[in-house]
Amino acid sequence: MSFIEQRLLEALAYGFSGGPTFSTKRVELENGMSRRNVKRSRPLHQFRGSFDRRREDEVHTLLAAFMATAGAAYGFRFKNPLDYRVIGQPLGEGTGVEQQVQLTRTFAWGVETRSYPIRKPVQGTVVVLANGAPISASVDATTGIVTVTATPGDVLTWSGEFDVPVTFESDEFAATIENYDATTVDVNLIEDLTA
Repeated sequence: MSFIEQRLLEALAYGFSGGPTFSTKRVELENGMSRRNVKRSRPLHQFRGSFDRRREDEVHTLLAAFMATAGAAYGFRFKNPLDYRVIGQPLGEGTGVEQQVQLTRTFAWGVETRSYPIRKPVQGTVVVLANGAPISASVDATTGIVTVTATPGDVLTWSGEFDVPVTFESDEFAATIENYDATTVDVNLIEDLTA
């Protein structure tokens, strides 16, 4: 087992900061200009959590997740409050026969468009549409693969919610017990690209 299909307590997601991080190396040239080398084609999500004076039940939930995942050993689901739901995302075209398609999240700005795979859709939230009308589809919530049959040429889209697969970044659970009912915990999460 390398991934636990469980979402971290949603209330805890609001104690984290962070989001997508790219890796670009900027090289200064002798003429004063610079060249940018893209080292990673897709972002890596990173989240930093400092839970100041949290309730005991929330701390215990976080500790249970940490212990069950053996620290950084196993991945789990995390709701990124910044980006967890889509409406009308492109999914391809119907072929007239059963086809399998990977869910993706597409970002467009100006003339640039980038798509990234969605590997952890939330069970029961994904709706697949052909030309704007809902159609029957099977969604694998552990991979983001959709199995669908649609009329050739139909424009397929999807709407729904998704999680980010993450692991704890460290094997240390850093907690400060301030008094009987207030504990501060610092933990970091990093996207699990193998899930």
